[in-house]
Amino acid sequence: MTTLIPKFDFKFGSATPTGAINRPIDEKLSDFASVKDFGAVGNGSTDDTAAIQAAIDSLGALGGTVYIPNNMQCYVASNLTIKPNCGLKGPHIITGSPKNNANIPYAGVGGAIRLASTATITMQGGSALQGLLIYRYGMTFPVANASAFAGTAIMIQYDDVAIFQCQIMGFEYGIKSTVNAQRPRIYDCNMDNLNGIYIDTCPDILRVNNVHCWPFAGGTDTGGSLRSGTAFTVINNCDWGKFTNCFSWGYAYGFVINKCNNVTLLSCGSDGPTTQTGSKGIVIQDTSGETVLEACQVSGRDNGIYVNTSANQVTFINDCTTFSDVAWGILIDSGNVSILGGQHQGNTGCIGVNNLNSIVNIDSVTFDYNNTVGTPVASTTANAQIYVGANNFYLNYPLSTIISTVTSPNTINTASTLSLPAQGSYFRISGAGTISNINGGSVGRTLTLQFLTANTVVDNSGNLQLAGNLTANNNTILQLIYNGTNWLEISRSVNG
Repeated sequence: MTTLIPKFDFKFGSATPTGAINRPIDEKLSDFASVKDFGAVGNGSTDDTAAIQAAIDSLGALGGTVYIPNNMQCYVASNLTIKPNCGLKGPHIITGSPKNNANIPYAGVGGAIRLASTATITMQGGSALQGLLIYRYGMTFPVANASAFAGTAIMIQYDDVAIFQCQIMGFEYGIKSTVNAQRPRIYDCNMDNLNGIYIDTCPDILRVNNVHCWPFAGGTDTGGSLRSGTAFTVINNCDWGKFTNCFSWGYAYGFVINKCNNVTLLSCGSDGPTTQTGSKGIVIQDTSGETVLEACQVSGRDNGIYVNTSANQVTFINDCTTFSDVAWGILIDSGNVSILGGQHQGNTGCIGVNNLNSIVNIDSVTFDYNNTVGTPVASTTANAQIYVGANNFYLNYPLSTIISTVTSPNTINTASTLSLPAQGSYFRISGAGTISNINGGSVGRTLTLQFLTANTVVDNSGNLQLAGNLTANNNTILQLIYNGTNWLEISRSVNG
Protein backbone atom coordinates (compact mmCIF):
# COMPACT_ATOMS: atom_id res chain seq x y z
CA MET A 1 0.00 0.00 0.00
CA THR A 2 1.33 3.44 -0.91
CA THR A 3 1.26 6.14 1.74
CA LEU A 4 0.41 9.56 0.41
CA ILE A 5 2.28 12.50 1.92
CA PRO A 6 0.29 15.74 1.89
CA LYS A 7 1.76 18.63 -0.07
CA PHE A 8 1.99 21.88 1.86
CA ASP A 9 1.88 25.24 0.14
CA PHE A 10 4.12 27.75 1.93
CA LYS A 11 3.24 30.71 -0.31
CA PHE A 12 2.30 33.76 1.74
CA GLY A 13 -1.41 34.45 1.79
CA SER A 14 -2.41 31.37 -0.22
CA ALA A 15 -4.01 29.60 2.72
CA THR A 16 -5.11 31.09 5.99
CA PRO A 17 -5.50 28.91 9.10
CA THR A 18 -8.88 29.03 10.79
CA GLY A 19 -9.21 32.20 12.84
CA ALA A 20 -6.16 33.90 11.29
CA ILE A 21 -6.39 37.19 9.40
CA ASN A 22 -5.12 37.53 5.84
CA ARG A 23 -2.37 40.13 5.47
CA PRO A 24 -0.38 41.12 2.38
CA ILE A 25 3.21 39.97 2.17
CA ASP A 26 4.70 43.46 2.48
CA GLU A 27 2.94 43.89 5.81
CA LYS A 28 4.20 40.51 7.02
CA LEU A 29 7.76 41.32 6.02
CA SER A 30 7.57 44.56 7.98
CA ASP A 31 7.33 42.47 11.15
CA PHE A 32 10.99 41.57 10.69
CA ALA A 33 13.59 44.31 10.15
CA SER A 34 16.64 43.19 8.22
CA VAL A 35 19.58 45.51 7.78
CA LYS A 36 19.41 44.65 4.07
CA ASP A 37 16.01 46.34 3.86
CA PHE A 38 17.62 49.59 4.97
CA GLY A 39 20.52 49.55 2.52
CA ALA A 40 23.24 47.64 4.37
CA VAL A 41 25.73 46.18 1.88
CA GLY A 42 27.44 43.68 4.19
CA ASN A 43 30.67 43.31 2.19
CA GLY A 44 32.91 44.06 5.18
CA SER A 45 34.30 47.33 3.80
CA THR A 46 31.32 49.59 3.00
CA ASP A 47 30.20 51.57 6.04
CA ASP A 48 26.84 50.12 7.10
CA THR A 49 26.44 52.13 10.32
CA ALA A 50 23.66 54.39 9.02
CA ALA A 51 21.70 51.48 7.56
CA ILE A 52 21.85 49.45 10.78
CA GLN A 53 20.90 52.47 12.89
CA ALA A 54 17.97 53.23 10.55
CA ALA A 55 16.74 49.65 10.92
CA ILE A 56 16.88 49.92 14.71
CA ASP A 57 15.18 53.31 14.71
CA SER A 58 12.37 51.97 12.53
CA LEU A 59 11.23 49.69 15.35
CA GLY A 60 9.95 52.67 17.29
CA ALA A 61 9.04 52.86 20.96
CA LEU A 62 7.59 49.34 21.11
CA GLY A 63 10.91 47.83 20.04
CA GLY A 64 11.62 44.60 18.21
CA THR A 65 14.50 42.83 16.53
CA VAL A 66 16.83 43.73 13.67
CA TYR A 67 18.60 40.89 11.84
CA ILE A 68 22.04 40.66 10.29
CA PRO A 69 21.85 37.63 7.97
CA ASN A 70 24.47 34.92 7.73
CA ASN A 71 25.76 36.15 4.36
CA MET A 72 26.64 39.64 5.62
CA GLN A 73 29.69 41.21 7.23
CA CYS A 74 28.76 44.75 8.22
CA TYR A 75 31.45 47.38 8.67
CA VAL A 76 30.47 49.76 11.47
CA ALA A 77 32.68 52.84 11.33
CA SER A 78 30.97 55.06 13.93
CA ASN A 79 28.95 54.71 17.12
CA LEU A 80 25.84 52.55 17.04
CA THR A 81 23.00 52.70 19.59
CA ILE A 82 20.72 49.78 20.40
CA LYS A 83 17.62 51.57 21.63
CA PRO A 84 15.33 50.46 24.50
CA ASN A 85 13.59 47.11 23.97
CA CYS A 86 15.39 46.59 20.66
CA GLY A 87 17.60 43.70 19.70
CA LEU A 88 20.33 43.24 17.10
CA LYS A 89 20.51 39.58 16.19
CA GLY A 90 22.79 37.43 14.09
CA PRO A 91 22.46 33.83 12.90
CA HIS A 92 24.81 32.09 15.35
CA ILE A 93 23.82 29.72 18.12
CA ILE A 94 27.41 30.00 19.33
CA THR A 95 30.54 31.27 17.63
CA GLY A 96 34.00 29.84 17.96
CA SER A 97 36.90 28.68 15.83
CA PRO A 98 35.46 27.93 12.36
CA LYS A 99 38.02 25.16 11.77
CA ASN A 100 40.58 24.49 14.47
CA ASN A 101 42.84 26.43 16.78
CA ALA A 102 45.57 26.77 14.16
CA ASN A 103 43.34 27.68 11.22
CA ILE A 104 40.70 30.27 12.06
CA PRO A 105 39.26 32.09 9.02
CA TYR A 106 36.98 34.48 10.92
CA ALA A 107 37.14 36.84 7.96
CA GLY A 108 35.03 34.30 6.07
CA VAL A 109 32.28 34.07 8.71
CA GLY A 110 29.00 35.90 8.11
CA GLY A 111 26.53 37.34 10.60
CA ALA A 112 29.40 39.60 11.61
CA ILE A 113 30.08 43.17 12.61
CA ARG A 114 33.50 44.58 11.78
CA LEU A 115 33.63 47.39 14.33
CA ALA A 116 36.12 50.26 14.07
CA SER A 117 38.28 50.69 17.19
CA THR A 118 37.00 54.29 17.43
CA ALA A 119 33.36 53.13 17.46
CA THR A 120 31.27 51.60 20.26
CA ILE A 121 27.95 49.76 20.32
CA THR A 122 25.96 51.42 23.13
CA MET A 123 23.14 49.39 24.68
CA GLN A 124 20.20 51.18 26.25
CA GLY A 125 17.61 49.79 28.68
CA GLY A 126 16.18 46.39 27.81
CA SER A 127 18.21 46.05 24.63
CA ALA A 128 19.91 42.88 23.42
CA LEU A 129 22.68 41.49 21.23
CA GLN A 130 22.51 37.86 20.18
CA GLY A 131 24.25 35.45 17.84
CA LEU A 132 26.80 37.91 16.40
CA LEU A 133 30.49 37.76 15.61
CA ILE A 134 31.95 41.17 16.53
CA TYR A 135 35.60 41.95 15.87
CA ARG A 136 37.80 45.00 15.33
CA TYR A 137 37.89 46.30 11.78
CA GLY A 138 41.22 45.61 10.11
CA MET A 139 42.01 42.36 11.93
CA THR A 140 43.58 39.52 9.97
CA PHE A 141 43.76 36.04 11.40
CA PRO A 142 45.51 34.44 13.14
CA VAL A 143 46.58 37.40 15.32
CA ALA A 144 50.19 37.07 16.48
CA ASN A 145 49.77 39.32 19.54
CA ALA A 146 47.46 41.89 21.09
CA SER A 147 49.53 45.00 20.31
CA ALA A 148 46.82 46.46 18.03
CA PHE A 149 43.87 45.75 20.31
CA ALA A 150 42.06 49.04 21.01
CA GLY A 151 38.69 50.62 21.73
CA THR A 152 35.58 49.42 23.55
CA ALA A 153 33.28 47.10 21.63
CA ILE A 154 30.11 47.27 23.75
CA MET A 155 29.01 49.78 26.39
CA ILE A 156 26.09 48.88 28.66
CA GLN A 157 24.39 52.19 29.40
CA TYR A 158 21.17 51.34 31.24
CA ASP A 159 19.35 48.50 33.02
CA ASP A 160 18.31 45.01 31.87
CA VAL A 161 20.67 44.58 28.94
CA ALA A 162 21.23 41.09 27.51
CA ILE A 163 24.21 39.84 25.50
CA PHE A 164 23.87 36.23 24.39
CA GLN A 165 25.82 33.87 22.12
CA CYS A 166 28.25 36.48 20.79
CA GLN A 167 31.97 36.39 20.11
CA ILE A 168 33.87 39.65 20.67
CA MET A 169 37.53 40.07 19.70
CA GLY A 170 40.29 42.60 19.23
CA PHE A 171 39.44 45.46 21.62
CA GLU A 172 40.89 46.97 24.76
CA TYR A 173 37.54 46.23 26.42
CA GLY A 174 35.06 43.69 25.15
CA ILE A 175 32.13 44.77 27.35
CA LYS A 176 32.01 47.73 29.76
CA SER A 177 29.19 49.23 31.78
CA THR A 178 28.43 52.75 32.88
CA VAL A 179 27.82 53.45 36.55
CA ASN A 180 24.54 52.08 37.97
CA ALA A 181 23.54 49.96 34.97
CA GLN A 182 21.64 47.18 36.73
CA ARG A 183 20.76 43.55 36.00
CA PRO A 184 22.92 42.95 32.91
CA ARG A 185 22.89 39.37 31.64
CA ILE A 186 25.85 38.06 29.64
CA TYR A 187 25.52 34.41 28.62
CA ASP A 188 27.33 31.93 26.34
CA CYS A 189 29.89 34.35 24.92
CA ASN A 190 33.47 33.90 23.73
CA MET A 191 35.88 36.81 24.12
CA ASP A 192 39.44 37.75 23.19
CA ASN A 193 40.34 41.27 24.25
CA LEU A 194 42.90 42.94 26.50
CA ASN A 195 40.12 43.13 29.08
CA GLY A 196 37.01 41.01 28.76
CA ILE A 197 34.09 42.23 30.92
CA TYR A 198 34.38 45.36 33.10
CA ILE A 199 31.33 46.14 35.28
CA ASP A 200 31.36 49.37 37.33
CA THR A 201 28.76 49.90 40.08
CA CYS A 202 25.98 47.40 39.46
CA PRO A 203 23.66 47.67 42.48
CA ASP A 204 21.44 44.78 41.44
CA ILE A 205 22.13 41.17 40.34
CA LEU A 206 24.74 41.02 37.63
CA ARG A 207 24.62 37.62 35.91
CA VAL A 208 27.51 36.30 33.80
CA ASN A 209 27.24 32.66 32.71
CA ASN A 210 29.40 30.45 30.47
CA VAL A 211 31.73 33.17 29.21
CA HIS A 212 35.09 31.99 27.89
CA CYS A 213 38.03 34.44 27.64
CA TRP A 214 40.72 32.77 25.54
CA PRO A 215 43.06 33.81 22.67
CA PHE A 216 40.52 32.96 19.97
CA ALA A 217 42.00 35.52 17.57
CA GLY A 218 45.46 33.99 17.90
CA GLY A 219 44.22 30.44 17.63
CA THR A 220 46.69 29.02 20.13
CA ASP A 221 47.51 29.27 23.81
CA THR A 222 51.15 30.31 23.34
CA GLY A 223 53.19 33.15 24.80
CA GLY A 224 52.24 35.51 21.96
CA SER A 225 48.60 35.06 22.87
CA LEU A 226 48.93 36.34 26.45
CA ARG A 227 46.72 39.24 27.49
CA SER A 228 47.99 41.96 29.83
CA GLY A 229 44.62 42.91 31.35
CA THR A 230 41.80 41.25 33.31
CA ALA A 231 39.27 38.82 31.92
CA PHE A 232 36.47 39.66 34.41
CA THR A 233 36.30 42.80 36.56
CA VAL A 234 33.58 43.99 38.95
CA ILE A 235 34.24 47.18 40.87
CA ASN A 236 32.47 49.66 43.16
CA ASN A 237 29.37 48.17 44.75
CA CYS A 238 28.58 45.25 42.52
CA ASP A 239 25.91 43.80 44.80
CA TRP A 240 24.77 40.16 44.51
CA GLY A 241 26.70 39.56 41.29
CA LYS A 242 27.16 35.98 40.16
CA PHE A 243 29.62 34.42 37.72
CA THR A 244 28.87 30.81 36.77
CA ASN A 245 31.04 28.46 34.68
CA CYS A 246 33.26 31.30 33.42
CA PHE A 247 36.88 30.74 32.38
CA SER A 248 39.98 32.66 31.36
CA TRP A 249 43.34 31.60 29.96
CA GLY A 250 46.47 33.72 29.71
CA TYR A 251 45.17 36.94 31.27
CA ALA A 252 47.36 38.71 33.83
CA TYR A 253 44.33 38.59 36.13
CA GLY A 254 41.47 36.16 35.68
CA PHE A 255 38.86 37.67 38.02
CA VAL A 256 39.08 40.92 40.02
CA ILE A 257 36.44 41.71 42.67
CA ASN A 258 37.05 45.21 44.04
CA LYS A 259 34.86 47.12 46.54
CA CYS A 260 31.87 44.80 46.03
CA ASN A 261 29.33 43.03 48.23
CA ASN A 262 28.08 39.45 48.06
CA VAL A 263 29.72 38.49 44.77
CA THR A 264 29.78 34.75 44.04
CA LEU A 265 32.02 32.82 41.65
CA LEU A 266 30.58 29.37 41.02
CA SER A 267 32.62 26.75 39.17
CA CYS A 268 34.84 29.37 37.54
CA GLY A 269 38.44 28.88 36.41
CA SER A 270 41.61 30.80 35.60
CA ASP A 271 44.60 29.25 33.87
CA GLY A 272 47.72 30.22 31.98
CA PRO A 273 51.43 29.54 31.61
CA THR A 274 53.59 29.68 34.72
CA THR A 275 55.91 32.07 32.84
CA GLN A 276 53.35 34.92 33.05
CA THR A 277 55.10 36.90 35.79
CA GLY A 278 52.91 38.63 38.36
CA SER A 279 49.72 36.88 37.28
CA LYS A 280 46.86 36.17 39.67
CA GLY A 281 43.91 33.85 39.10
CA ILE A 282 41.26 35.38 41.39
CA VAL A 283 41.71 38.69 43.23
CA ILE A 284 39.42 39.89 46.04
CA GLN A 285 40.40 43.31 47.34
CA ASP A 286 39.66 46.59 49.10
CA THR A 287 36.25 46.73 50.84
CA SER A 288 34.87 43.59 49.17
CA GLY A 289 32.88 41.54 51.66
CA GLU A 290 30.93 38.28 51.75
CA THR A 291 32.66 37.12 48.58
CA VAL A 292 32.06 33.41 47.92
CA LEU A 293 34.24 31.20 45.73
CA GLU A 294 32.55 27.84 45.23
CA ALA A 295 34.17 24.92 43.34
CA CYS A 296 36.57 27.24 41.48
CA GLN A 297 39.92 26.19 40.00
CA VAL A 298 43.12 28.14 39.39
CA SER A 299 46.29 26.86 37.75
CA GLY A 300 49.60 28.21 36.50
CA ARG A 301 49.41 31.65 38.13
CA ASP A 302 52.01 33.37 40.28
CA ASN A 303 49.36 33.44 42.99
CA GLY A 304 46.21 31.40 42.57
CA ILE A 305 43.70 33.15 44.85
CA TYR A 306 44.76 36.52 46.29
CA VAL A 307 42.85 38.21 49.13
CA ASN A 308 43.64 41.77 50.22
CA THR A 309 40.43 43.15 51.74
CA SER A 310 39.61 45.52 54.59
CA ALA A 311 39.69 44.49 58.22
CA ASN A 312 36.70 42.36 59.27
CA GLN A 313 35.60 41.68 55.68
CA VAL A 314 35.15 37.94 55.11
CA THR A 315 35.96 35.86 52.01
CA PHE A 316 34.68 32.27 51.75
CA ILE A 317 36.70 29.77 49.69
CA ASN A 318 34.76 26.50 49.52
CA ASP A 319 35.81 23.30 47.73
CA CYS A 320 38.19 25.17 45.43
CA THR A 321 41.39 23.87 43.83
CA THR A 322 44.69 25.61 43.19
CA PHE A 323 47.52 23.79 41.46
CA SER A 324 50.71 24.35 39.48
CA ASP A 325 50.94 27.84 40.93
CA VAL A 326 54.39 29.43 41.01
CA ALA A 327 54.20 30.99 44.46
CA TRP A 328 51.07 30.56 46.60
CA GLY A 329 47.91 28.61 46.00
CA ILE A 330 46.14 31.10 48.30
CA LEU A 331 47.82 34.30 49.51
CA ILE A 332 46.15 36.51 52.14
CA ASP A 333 47.57 40.01 52.66
CA SER A 334 44.59 41.39 54.59
CA GLY A 335 41.03 40.50 55.61
CA ASN A 336 39.42 37.41 57.14
CA VAL A 337 39.13 34.18 55.16
CA SER A 338 37.35 30.87 55.63
CA ILE A 339 38.86 28.01 53.61
CA LEU A 340 36.71 24.89 53.65
CA GLY A 341 37.46 21.77 51.64
CA GLY A 342 39.21 21.59 48.29
CA GLN A 343 42.84 20.95 47.45
CA HIS A 344 45.64 23.52 47.36
CA GLN A 345 49.19 23.58 46.09
CA GLY A 346 51.95 26.13 45.51
CA ASN A 347 55.69 26.12 45.08
CA THR A 348 56.27 28.69 47.83
CA GLY A 349 53.41 27.33 49.89
CA CYS A 350 49.79 26.28 49.72
CA ILE A 351 48.29 28.97 51.97
CA GLY A 352 50.16 32.10 53.05
CA VAL A 353 49.10 34.79 55.54
CA ASN A 354 50.89 38.15 55.79
CA ASN A 355 48.71 40.07 58.24
CA LEU A 356 48.62 39.52 62.00
CA ASN A 357 45.04 40.84 62.15
CA SER A 358 43.68 38.38 59.59
CA ILE A 359 41.52 35.61 61.03
CA VAL A 360 41.93 32.54 58.83
CA ASN A 361 40.02 29.30 59.36
CA ILE A 362 41.28 26.24 57.46
CA ASP A 363 39.33 22.99 57.63
CA SER A 364 38.82 19.80 55.59
CA VAL A 365 41.50 20.90 53.09
CA THR A 366 43.82 18.56 51.22
CA PHE A 367 47.34 19.96 50.90
CA ASP A 368 48.96 18.51 47.79
CA TYR A 369 52.69 18.11 48.38
CA ASN A 370 53.42 16.00 45.31
CA ASN A 371 54.31 19.03 43.19
CA THR A 372 54.95 21.50 46.00
CA VAL A 373 58.34 22.64 47.22
CA GLY A 374 56.94 24.96 49.87
CA THR A 375 54.94 24.50 53.04
CA PRO A 376 51.25 23.79 53.71
CA VAL A 377 50.42 26.87 55.78
CA ALA A 378 52.82 29.70 56.52
CA SER A 379 52.62 33.14 58.08
CA THR A 380 55.11 35.98 58.07
CA THR A 381 53.62 37.29 61.32
CA ALA A 382 54.18 35.49 64.60
CA ASN A 383 50.70 36.15 65.99
CA ALA A 384 48.51 35.56 62.97
CA GLN A 385 45.13 34.12 63.97
CA ILE A 386 45.21 30.97 61.87
CA TYR A 387 42.94 28.15 63.01
CA VAL A 388 43.78 24.81 61.46
CA GLY A 389 41.17 22.07 61.74
CA ALA A 390 41.07 18.51 60.47
CA ASN A 391 42.97 18.58 57.18
CA ASN A 392 44.77 16.06 54.98
CA PHE A 393 48.46 16.89 54.76
CA TYR A 394 49.41 13.77 52.78
CA LEU A 395 52.19 11.48 53.95
CA ASN A 396 54.73 13.40 51.88
CA TYR A 397 54.80 16.23 54.39
CA PRO A 398 57.28 15.69 57.23
CA LEU A 399 55.43 16.26 60.51
CA SER A 400 58.04 18.80 61.62
CA THR A 401 57.38 20.87 58.49
CA ILE A 402 53.65 21.06 59.15
CA ILE A 403 54.03 22.04 62.80
CA SER A 404 56.83 24.53 62.33
CA THR A 405 55.25 26.36 59.44
CA VAL A 406 51.72 26.68 60.76
CA THR A 407 53.16 29.74 62.47
CA SER A 408 51.40 29.59 65.64
CA PRO A 409 48.31 31.50 65.25
CA ASN A 410 47.20 29.36 68.08
CA THR A 411 50.18 29.98 70.39
CA ILE A 412 49.65 31.86 73.68
CA ASN A 413 52.41 33.01 76.01
CA THR A 414 52.20 31.74 79.55
CA ALA A 415 50.63 34.13 82.07
CA SER A 416 48.88 33.75 85.40
CA THR A 417 45.70 34.61 83.50
CA LEU A 418 45.49 33.29 79.95
CA SER A 419 43.38 35.45 77.60
CA LEU A 420 41.86 33.45 74.76
CA PRO A 421 41.13 34.80 71.26
CA ALA A 422 37.45 34.92 70.34
CA GLN A 423 37.82 31.92 68.04
CA GLY A 424 39.62 28.62 68.23
CA SER A 425 39.72 25.63 70.53
CA TYR A 426 43.31 24.38 70.24
CA PHE A 427 46.18 26.47 71.58
CA ARG A 428 49.83 25.88 72.30
CA ILE A 429 51.27 27.40 75.48
CA SER A 430 54.79 28.77 75.18
CA GLY A 431 57.09 29.84 78.00
CA ALA A 432 57.32 28.57 81.56
CA GLY A 433 55.11 29.77 84.43
CA THR A 434 52.07 29.22 86.62
CA ILE A 435 48.49 29.46 85.28
CA SER A 436 45.57 30.02 87.64
CA ASN A 437 42.87 31.67 85.51
CA ILE A 438 41.59 31.66 81.89
CA ASN A 439 39.58 34.47 80.31
CA GLY A 440 37.47 34.15 77.14
CA GLY A 441 35.06 31.41 78.12
CA SER A 442 31.53 30.98 76.81
CA VAL A 443 29.07 28.31 77.90
CA GLY A 444 29.98 25.01 76.25
CA ARG A 445 33.31 26.19 74.82
CA THR A 446 35.89 23.42 74.85
CA LEU A 447 39.59 24.04 75.07
CA THR A 448 42.65 21.92 74.32
CA LEU A 449 46.00 23.23 75.61
CA GLN A 450 49.29 21.80 74.35
CA PHE A 451 52.22 22.85 76.54
CA LEU A 452 55.55 23.42 74.83
CA THR A 453 57.59 23.64 78.03
CA ALA A 454 57.28 23.15 81.81
CA ASN A 455 54.24 24.83 83.41
CA THR A 456 52.06 24.52 86.48
CA VAL A 457 48.28 24.79 86.26
CA VAL A 458 46.70 25.39 89.67
CA ASP A 459 43.48 23.66 90.73
CA ASN A 460 40.73 25.64 92.48
CA SER A 461 42.46 28.92 91.97
CA GLY A 462 40.66 31.54 89.92
CA ASN A 463 38.18 29.85 87.59
CA LEU A 464 39.97 26.51 87.14
CA GLN A 465 38.52 23.30 88.60
CA LEU A 466 40.88 20.41 87.90
CA ALA A 467 41.51 16.92 89.19
CA GLY A 468 44.39 18.33 91.20
CA ASN A 469 47.25 20.58 90.11
CA LEU A 470 48.77 19.85 86.73
CA THR A 471 52.54 19.77 86.29
CA ALA A 472 52.99 20.10 82.54
CA ASN A 473 56.00 19.08 80.52
CA ASN A 474 56.75 19.45 76.82
CA ASN A 475 53.69 18.22 74.84
CA THR A 476 51.43 17.71 77.86
CA ILE A 477 47.77 18.05 76.78
CA LEU A 478 44.99 19.47 78.99
CA GLN A 479 41.32 19.51 77.86
CA LEU A 480 38.71 21.76 79.50
CA ILE A 481 35.07 22.84 79.11
CA TYR A 482 33.47 26.08 80.33
CA ASN A 483 30.17 25.90 82.26
CA GLY A 484 29.55 29.63 82.38
CA THR A 485 31.51 30.16 85.58
CA ASN A 486 34.49 27.84 85.66
CA TRP A 487 36.70 25.77 83.38
CA LEU A 488 36.26 22.09 84.25
CA GLU A 489 38.88 19.48 83.39
CA ILE A 490 37.85 16.87 80.84
CA SER A 491 41.16 15.00 80.56
CA ARG A 492 44.93 15.30 80.68
CA SER A 493 47.66 13.33 78.94
CA VAL A 494 49.58 10.69 80.87
CA ASN A 495 52.79 12.67 81.03
CA GLY A 496 50.86 15.32 83.01
